Amino acid sequence: MRAFLRWLQLWSFRISKNYAVDIMLLHKFRQFSDGVTVLDCDINLDLYEADHNPKFELRLAFCNVYIFQFEVYNVNHVPL
Repeated sequence: MRAFLRWLQLWSFRISKNYAVDIMLLHKFRQFSDGVTVLDCDINLDLYEADHNPKFELRLAFCNVYIFQFEVYNVNHVPL
């Protein structure tokens, strides 16, 4: 049952050879005893050359729960 609920909560798939998409719904990211994030909305485009970049993120959180998180990112690492 937990695996099914996790599947409903998180979808991850490749859209090309170099890019993937993650979609997460209703995910509790910390305990209330650690603090409270009442409302947080992030829209981020990161073009800096680093691991898994470039990437685009869209995230909405309410009361320590990600209501919606969408991320498109490069699956490759930067060569050392």
